[in-house]
Amino acid sequence: MKLKVAIWGIGSHARRYLIPSLTRENSKMKLFGCFSRNEETLKEISEEYDLFKFRSSQDLLSSEEIEGIILATPSKLHVPQGISILKHGKHLFSEKSLFLNSEERNLFPTLSKEKNLRVNELFMFKFHPQFQKIIQLLNSGKLGDIKFCNVSFTIPHLPRTNNRYDPNSGGGALFDVGCYPLAFCHAAFGGDQSIQDSLLIYDDGYLVDTSGYCTMKAKNGMISNLQWGFGLTYTNKVEIFGSKGNLVSKLIFSKAPTQSTTIEIFDSKNQSEEFVIEPANHFDIMFDDLISKDGLSWVIDQSTLLEEIFNGARLRMPEAHVDGPPN
Repeated sequence: MKLKVAIWGIGSHARRYLIPSLTRENSKMKLFGCFSRNEETLKEISEEYDLFKFRSSQDLLSSEEIEGIILATPSKLHVPQGISILKHGKHLFSEKSLFLNSEERNLFPTLSKEKNLRVNELFMFKFHPQFQKIIQLLNSGKLGDIKFCNVSFTIPHLPRTNNRYDPNSGGGALFDVGCYPLAFCHAAFGGDQSIQDSLLIYDDGYLVDTSGYCTMKAKNGMISNLQWGFGLTYTNKVEIFGSKGNLVSKLIFSKAPTQSTTIEIFDSKNQSEEFVIEPANHFDIMFDDLISKDGLSWVIDQSTLLEEIFNGARLRMPEAHVDGPPN
């Protein structure tokens, strides 16, 4: 039996990745319908993929046809919309980041438990064989005791009209790309880590943070250094340093489904061993697994770490905003 879902929000990410994956003939999640406030986009997508076109959010929420909703709207809307989804008895599968503060987090556990509903964030990289192989190598002891982990995710600037630059939409580099390096360390090394230092940078002319840096410490003393940002050369990679070997892998977060990836391990004599990971579509795998990967508890831990980074961050502002973030 396939899980019947609808998608709420039809931005570029949903159009490029989520909808094509959900409309595969053998997908274990069946995309039944869609809703967007943009009527032109709604009409175009519903016709292209033969989806039911919901006329309003209330029609979507009240539908008896669907069991879950893929939430792909701007981050600032995720909490009120997510609560509505749960109250209407639908599973919630949200684009990151779902919660932005502790007050919001506290609203979800009771609702999801009362109605026996799932709440997940769509961090697709966790489902890719590349990430799974890294976890296997870490667990094998091949690297020895892990001392450091460096994770980077940087992208060129997007058009200024993109909602990622809108503070009223929950925009900013931390919540859009910074959450990925954080999610890697969280998924690989656990959520029980402490934020040692964080920096948010506001470039001139932007109303949101455009890049940042964070240092985390695990209970065993391992240090993770995370970097992220807009307006930088594209990179997404991980480096892990152990007492017996170092691991390097590129394209850890974003890659084409036809693209193979590699994991290299270097020993103390700088001799390398390479593992080639065959191409895979991590969106397909994620939806066929009906998402999960630790559910709401993982989302809450992820949100807690994000909030600690945001609230404790030092700020680097243009001179025009030396007193604080622009309003």
